[in-house]
Amino acid sequence: MSHADQFQILRKQKELLGNTRLEDAPVALQNKAVILSQLSARILSAPDWWQPDSLLDDNILVEVFNSAVDAENETVKKLLGEGEKAKKDLETIVDNANKTEIVPEKK
Repeated sequence: MSHADQFQILRKQKELLGNTRLEDAPVALQNKAVILSQLSARILSAPDWWQPDSLLDDNILVEVFNSAVDAENETVKKLLGEGEKAKKDLETIVDNANKTEIVPEKK
């Protein structure tokens, strides 16, 4: 998550809790504030019916949140794999370049 996403999460938590500190809120509200604030940064587009602040069923929020976290974890895993492959490819290129014998031109 970007720095902007992290600030958005904090702003959403403050919007939901008002002047109440997260740790001073009842546990159920703490959980909702964390999930709703996280979803505000994680969901980039959604159908018109998706209004998480007005959902009555907490199970839906938890399922969507878990799916969003799973999707992010998969993306990170994929990117790390691609990064490792690129690193190995570059190492191979450098190794091959180091093994190449430079023969001076004859005049």
